[in-house]
Amino acid sequence: YSLPCVKPRGSEMAAAAIAIAPTQNTEPFGRVAVEALASGCALVAARAGGFIEIAGDTAGVLLETPSTENIALALKQLMADPDRVAALGRAGRERVVATYSLDAAAAAFDAMAAALIGSAQKRVA
Repeated sequence: YSLPCVKPRGSEMAAAAIAIAPTQNTEPFGRVAVEALASGCALVAARAGGFIEIAGDTAGVLLETPSTENIALALKQLMADPDRVAALGRAGRERVVATYSLDAAAAAFDAMAAALIGSAQKRVA
């Protein structure tokens, strides 16, 4: 499934199994996380800002404190469990398609428009 609004950066991310977003700043959205998940990567990131919404509970390893030691431990655990890496990658890809694809955006817009029209019709009636 193609995501025209989310294009992974080159073959490096597409070839990776794990992506790291080690920022300690609160990312309001986190495009790197979306690109990683769209590429099918397991994600290691801070449990902060947009990463929480983007990865949810099933598509990444979200760290309370993204210190060097915690990131290294998460990577070590993931590298020891290729099945978990694959499952996180699949879950992330599915989550991005369900949430950020053009079809998902169009459905959300249609639902919002229908609610606004319904609300306006009730006020007129």
